[in-house]
Amino acid sequence: MPRAGCRTGRLVKIFVFAALVLLLAAAALHVLNRPRPRLSTSAVLEGTVREISAPFSGEILFVAAPGQAARTGESLLKISVVPLARSLEETRKKAAETAAALPEVYRAALAELLALAEEERQAASAAMPGEDELRRSLEEATAGRAALSLRLRRLELKKSKSAQEVQELNGLRAEEKLSAERVRQAYADYEQARLRLDGRKKQAVRREYLLRALQSAPAHVREGLELLEPLLAQAQELKTRLDGAEVKSVEAGLVLRTARREGETAQAGETVLFFLAGAEDEIQLTAYFPPEAAAGIAPGDACLVETGGMALPGEIRRPLPYVFMGAHTSVPFRLGIPLAQLKNFTGFDPGAEITVRMRP
Repeated sequence: MPRAGCRTGRLVKIFVFAALVLLLAAAALHVLNRPRPRLSTSAVLEGTVREISAPFSGEILFVAAPGQAARTGESLLKISVVPLARSLEETRKKAAETAAALPEVYRAALAELLALAEEERQAASAAMPGEDELRRSLEEATAGRAALSLRLRRLELKKSKSAQEVQELNGLRAEEKLSAERVRQAYADYEQARLRLDGRKKQAVRREYLLRALQSAPAHVREGLELLEPLLAQAQELKTRLDGAEVKSVEAGLVLRTARREGETAQAGETVLFFLAGAEDEIQLTAYFPPEAAAGIAPGDACLVETGGMALPGEIRRPLPYVFMGAHTSVPFRLGIPLAQLKNFTGFDPGAEITVRMRP
């Protein structure tokens, strides 16, 4: 009997243990299959938004549509230029008649001199950053990358890392790649500024040479040049305005929103469209989540970006570095809206409120 009772006791223990395992497995399945709460938070648009304005008053012949991606040099806006084209044709005809009596060498020298003056005017109006400013930008980008790399190496060498530190490490690695790209771009901009400066110096030397050549011309030639100069200058100005009737993108990006439609009349300086520079593959945003929710968010998670009555499908790209400030800390995540997903896209107002909802 004692032996039979012992066997019965073992069977009871095995049964109880198996029941506990089944209960735990059922509880785990319930947790895994339970739908994730629909978390929502605010977000901000990343990148530089440029306002594209009408160069002068006129009818809009073409304006790029919202959601349209544009490479460098592609057309964004065209304004009707019929009156300008007529004026340019008449001015060129008068200039040709006046120049017919002058030697070719002096006509060419005057035309080149006016072209150099127009290049200088355009360079001044473009307001490009100077060499010193770009050198400082390069130094700041280099110093920022060095500080970021130091933080990354220290965290990588730490043997035991918390979940928050692992998340920060992933964010720092992604940020280091972006920082390297910023240094590369800053260096390229600085080199371009140096080339522009060298070009201006060469133009100044060439301008002085042309001026001396024209001043040494015979008296009757100088009289003819005095009549020809204002006509060539007027033709150059009209040509510049005519070229400006088509506004082209100076960098790759995306049309976020249009304020005018084709066929409407735009006034000079009026904003016609908003252009997001650098958005070649997707619209990028930064969303801020509370720490307790951030732990359950990972790259690749789907979300909805709601703004202006639209719900656009997005995806979490990566966590971003942040400083822990206690209970009020928000954890930033970079997310993207692929351009291929922009179907029925009616426009993205840069100043509108943006809400991100995580999909369950």
